[in-house]
Amino acid sequence: MQKQPNASQKNFWIVSIGALILCTLCGFTVRQLAIAWQQEFLAEISNGLLFLPMSVTTLWIALSLSLPPKNRWIGPIAVAMLLSASCTSRFLIAASSSLSGPANPEFVSPRVFWFAIQVAHWLCFLAVGVTITKSIQWSTGMGIWPIHGPSRKPASLSIAKIGLLVTLIALASLAYQRWFQSWSNGILAIEDPPAWYEFFPHGSKPWATGLVGGMLVPIHWLAITAILNQNYSSSLAKLTLRSIFLATWLLVAAVLQAACSKLYFWNPIMSLPSLENWIRYSIGQPYVPLAIYAPAEPPLAFYLFKALLQMAMVLIAIQWLTRLGYRIGFYSSRSKTERSEQDD
Repeated sequence: MQKQPNASQKNFWIVSIGALILCTLCGFTVRQLAIAWQQEFLAEISNGLLFLPMSVTTLWIALSLSLPPKNRWIGPIAVAMLLSASCTSRFLIAASSSLSGPANPEFVSPRVFWFAIQVAHWLCFLAVGVTITKSIQWSTGMGIWPIHGPSRKPASLSIAKIGLLVTLIALASLAYQRWFQSWSNGILAIEDPPAWYEFFPHGSKPWATGLVGGMLVPIHWLAITAILNQNYSSSLAKLTLRSIFLATWLLVAAVLQAACSKLYFWNPIMSLPSLENWIRYSIGQPYVPLAIYAPAEPPLAFYLFKALLQMAMVLIAIQWLTRLGYRIGFYSSRSKTERSEQDD
């Protein structure tokens, strides 16, 4: 009986590595098509495929209810290796067009700068995504558990966890305040001042989108999981209502995408002598074109397409987990048969 879980764990990692390779190959192929045909939507699909391992891993870290293996250090090391390989692959495939920039001996090379920015983007996404997803699990009982096999019951929200979340939010707010104050005096008064909802300069967008994505993706998974786990009276009702709910959520997700694009403001920032280099990097100097030029506002259809792409990626990931022998849902909705199998 002891060998079966180990075999299952081994199979899980083999399949995960295969899925990572498949995402990388598909992302590379679509990226080459995007370059050859000069199609922005293909570039977005490529980005989605290359980032999918990060999105699924973030949800897995926060939601997994599988019992930990005997060697607890194997899982974190394997996850770190998979994410490192995925991050490096995405950089080599998708960031090649962003490696240009003026030669400036005061700063690192454009290649090092952009790779560091991507790592910062992924780490921000991972930290915020795990925190938000774990909060969702504590509040709703959402989780990922093996369909056949032992698992743990998700922990519930408590006063201690609420205190922890409040503390994390306070620390994040303090860090943001100190960061903003370090360069805010350099904002040139040639444009309107930032609105109350504009939190980041456009030069910070390459890494700040990791924070925003870390908040949005768990909500996206929660909504789609809730739709797929609803009980329906018949197959026709199931197909009809699921389609209506998914279409409705698609519109909501597109609006959220558009709203989050308003979190960034364009306003030139002087390179003050008092600014340290890491501050200059964080606001988009010297290699981020968005720090100098105001980007064009994309149409609403672009956000609808991004929401559709994100929904497709979530559905693919859920199907992959199902075929691997896992279910994503809410613990309270598990059947009595499933629970009795877990308790044996």
